Amino acid sequence: MEGAHPSPEELEAQKASLHSAPPAPPKSGVDPQVLAIYQATFDRDFPAGGMELVCQTLGLDTAKYPGYLGCTSREEFTRMSLGAI
Repeated sequence: MEGAHPSPEELEAQKASLHSAPPAPPKSGVDPQVLAIYQATFDRDFPAGGMELVCQTLGLDTAKYPGYLGCTSREEFTRMSLGAI
């Protein structure tokens, strides 16, 4: 057997250090690069041509998903199109 088992005091010390870690940020399940592309496209195209231009640039089918055209903010658009903020 390699080494002795830790004492109860050592286990308690380790337990305390495990609980001190900050919680992990929630995952959206969206590839960060895809999210960045959608956000950058919105920021660039929305002021110039509205949601029509944003959807055209990204190749989104507004006939199939007309709800995209009603988006008025980047957060609303990324939530609707990717399920992420």
